[in-house]
Parts: sequence; structure tokens; C-alpha cells
Amino acid sequence: MIQVPQVEHYDDVTQLHSRFIVELKKKWQCQTHHGEPGEPGYCYVSASGEHICLNMLCLKTWAASMVYHICILIFQNLSLSFLLGCWQSF
Repeated sequence: MIQVPQVEHYDDVTQLHSRFIVELKKKWQCQTHHGEPGEPGYCYVSASGEHICLNMLCLKTWAASMVYHICILIFQNLSLSFLLGCWQSF
């Protein structure tokens, strides 16, 4: 019997990365290249038209990088807001 994956069986980081993987797959579905039998392929298409295959390792890495950079931006903004708030209180 095949078991359906349950969200609660995955940690928060994996769930967060998965949300980005879903969005990347929506954006970069390729009509030229195909994935596993019956599944679409995914490619990043450069400005020159070159197709760069996006396998699951590429998608996971890209998603993790997106999450990392978003966290950095949030942290920088929070830190800046905190510092400005402290400075204005003097």
C-alpha cells in the first residue's frame, strides 16, 4: 500500500523550502524537456534562450537560497528599525 506524505511528518524548514519549490516549478515548467515519465520537466531559460535543467537537487538548493536571502533581508530591516528606534529615543 502506498502512503501519502503527511505535512506534519516534515520539519518547518523542509515545509518552507517546499513552498518555494512549488513556486519555482510553476514558473520554470519546460515544454521542450521532460522529467520522469508522465511528469513535466523544469528548466531555467536564460536571456539567450539556453535551457538549464532544474532537477530536484537544483530546485532544493535554489529554494534554500531564496529562504536564506529573505531571512537576511528581514533581519537587516528589523535590525535597522531597531537601531533607528533606539537612536530616536535619545
